[in-house]
Formats: sequence, structure tokens, C-alpha cells
Amino acid sequence: MYFTRVFTNFEKVLYNKKNKLVLNKDIEIHLLQLPKWQPQQIETEKERWIYLFKEGKNVDVDEPPEVLCTDEMRQAMETLDRFSENEDNYLLYHNRFEATLLENTYINEVARLKKENEQERQEKEQLQAKLDSLLLQLKEKGMDDVVAEIS
Repeated sequence: MYFTRVFTNFEKVLYNKKNKLVLNKDIEIHLLQLPKWQPQQIETEKERWIYLFKEGKNVDVDEPPEVLCTDEMRQAMETLDRFSENEDNYLLYHNRFEATLLENTYINEVARLKKENEQERQEKEQLQAKLDSLLLQLKEKGMDDVVAEIS
């Protein structure tokens, strides 16, 4: 797959050029330079994640530091711990994750196509209504021969 960044109204999104598909409009990408990160005080979720990325190998999952004692961080550490214990668990998780991504892509694409089809149907109805109106105006002006030719 080839990806590019598309800028629309200063918004960055991942876009698959080959399939002409927006992959996820809600994704955020952060480039982190972990060796340069020196925490003063860890307060935000982003800072917690950076701490986990940098210090994760030294963290005791059963008794994590207070800064990592949130539900999200516990879940992340338990998941990482399971992966490190068993490669089959990792592969199972990875396959489930991929399946979820594919399902979400399918759902989003179907919704987008339905919306496009509905818009096209409405435009067609509007054009048909305009045509009917013009034909009626021609009939009212006694141009039945032109109306018969068009119809």
C-alpha cells in the first residue's frame, strides 16, 4: 500500500493512493525522540505513553509506578506482558486487530458509497423535476411537437 498525506482545510489524513481511500480521518501520528525526552512531571496521557515507551522494559506489571496506574496504562502493560510471554498470543491479537481494521474500513466505505448513491439519486430526481417543468412550460406555450420529439 502506498500512503500519502492529504491536506484539506489544514487537516492531515492518511490516504491510500492506489485505492483512493481515506484510511482514517481520526488518526493522530506523533513522532517521538525518546532519548531526548526528559520528564519534569508526568501529567498527560501522552506523557504517560512516552514514559511507558521509554521505561517499559523496566516496569513491573504487577506493581507499576504510580504514574502508570490508570486503566488504560494497566491494559496496555497487561497486553504487552501477554505478548512477551507467548508468540501465539501476539499473533492472535495481531490477527484480531487486522480483522477489526478491515471491518471498520469496509463499514466506512459502505457508508460513504451509500451517501454518494443517495446524493446521486437526489440530483437525478431534481434534474428530472426540472426537465418535467420545462416540458410542461413548452406544452403550455403550444409546442407539443417539440415535447413529443424530446419525450
